[in-house]
Amino acid sequence: MNCTLSRRPIQAIIQYGLFIIALTGLGACGGNSADSDELIQSVILAEATDNGTTIESLNLFLQNGNDRIINENETAKLGATATLTNGSSIDVTEEISWSSSDSSILRESNGVLTGITKGIATLTGTLSTPNQITTELLINVSDAEIVPNTLEVLWPNPAPPCTTLSTQIKPVEFTDGSTRNVTEWATWSIINEAQSDFIALLPQEVDFVLYTDQEVTFSINVDDVDYLQFLTATEPPNVIPSLLGEETPLAIGETRPLQAQSDYQANGAVFEPIEQYLDWSSDSPSIAHVENTNVTGVESGEAVITGKCGDIDEEFATLSLEVINVEFQGIIFFIDNERIEGTELSQNQNIGIDDEDIEIFACADLGDAGCFSLENTEEWVVTAVDSVVSLSDLVSIQFEDDHLLITPLSTGQLEITAFYDDEPNNDDNLLKEAVLKLNIQ
Repeated sequence: MNCTLSRRPIQAIIQYGLFIIALTGLGACGGNSADSDELIQSVILAEATDNGTTIESLNLFLQNGNDRIINENETAKLGATATLTNGSSIDVTEEISWSSSDSSILRESNGVLTGITKGIATLTGTLSTPNQITTELLINVSDAEIVPNTLEVLWPNPAPPCTTLSTQIKPVEFTDGSTRNVTEWATWSIINEAQSDFIALLPQEVDFVLYTDQEVTFSINVDDVDYLQFLTATEPPNVIPSLLGEETPLAIGETRPLQAQSDYQANGAVFEPIEQYLDWSSDSPSIAHVENTNVTGVESGEAVITGKCGDIDEEFATLSLEVINVEFQGIIFFIDNERIEGTELSQNQNIGIDDEDIEIFACADLGDAGCFSLENTEEWVVTAVDSVVSLSDLVSIQFEDDHLLITPLSTGQLEITAFYDDEPNNDDNLLKEAVLKLNIQ
């Protein structure tokens, strides 16, 4: 059976009336018992098509991969899939409602099953479609115990610190002769909470991160019995730090997120962003201030940003950072690549009439950051002033990628206004502008 599930809602598949034409037992997806087909009941559906594909069966299972036996105080998430005639499956877990025939033995809440006390209870799963479809499973709640010394954790190898790691408990043997998964059932804790942290506790695995290169002691509680397990991190991964965005210096007053990309070999190259696991600091907070994973420019200068992993002495990431002043100084015009001198934003320049084209450039002077070219020339404004002829009779204008190409045709005066928006994502920001006056004689 195909166990790779699509997330497409079943409502998008079922378009016509459904009815039950048979009930058959199928093997459980991910089960670890030869009798796991007893766990899954199948409901054969007809008259349900989507682009010619028919829903063939409905499959119910425990997501931890066990058969229909669970222990007292054990929990297991419930799941359901619908299988199509083309062999693919869709996840319909969210469309199933569940109930227990005896909540003193077996309790269900929001798709999670809990064994309360030894006994047998009936679990009912209902799929609300145009026809109500109900399937029943007998669940045996056991009081069996784990056979001593059989609990074993399958630790990842390698296990670099400050990276996302995944593990699970090897299927455990019980005194009733069954072998079951207890990863989801177990309660995980860390003796020294500063050394590691859990990211997610999933039905089939536990995700965690290490913040030390010393041995870490994990405590795993199953049926009120604590099992101690130990793990020591391998060598750190290779880490490349950077600032989010363009590879430009940081401006005074600007805040940008830090990034750290790690890579290590584990059955192939593994790449992962790990900036959230590192402790970041600045050697010059008066120049660049760091808070969590963000760095803010304070004043012009250079600073070194360092990312460390927990109590490990070695620096995981080191980033040299330049902070510059990018305060707007004004707009500078160029004619044929020659700068128009002057400190006023409104400038005058006489141009003689000839047959040559004139190229007009402009850039925003941003101090230490340099001059930012105003390339969107279509947003420039060109007007004729005190001229007896129209603008089109005075000059011929072509809007190039980063400049205006002007050919004088008559005598008169032009005003060319260029605009700069230093906060393009802020709709309320006022544009900065400058005017170049050209006397064509």
